[in-house]
Amino acid sequence: MESKLQTVLEAAWDLEGVLGRLRRRKLDLFALRTLGEKLAEVETANSIRKREVALLWYVPLFLAWQREHLEELNPKTELNEFDVISNGILTETERILGVP
Repeated sequence: MESKLQTVLEAAWDLEGVLGRLRRRKLDLFALRTLGEKLAEVETANSIRKREVALLWYVPLFLAWQREHLEELNPKTELNEFDVISNGILTETERILGVP
């Protein structure tokens, strides 16, 4: 049975999800912001499922890699908002998974 976190992340990574579209250079700031908000709602627990970790830890890296490609296609104001949202997602990822 999928947890709420896994459901949110699976949908985001789907080909038509926010991260799947971003992979194809289609920036949707509203959907990306929504992903960050959903991550902020996740309560941290003593344990997290392996699949949840696999889906979550890669998101901040993926966003950083995609930014280079977005510079060519998007206005600076959208990139600034992308950076704010990306930093928020990194913060939530660290909160959920912890930091070394």
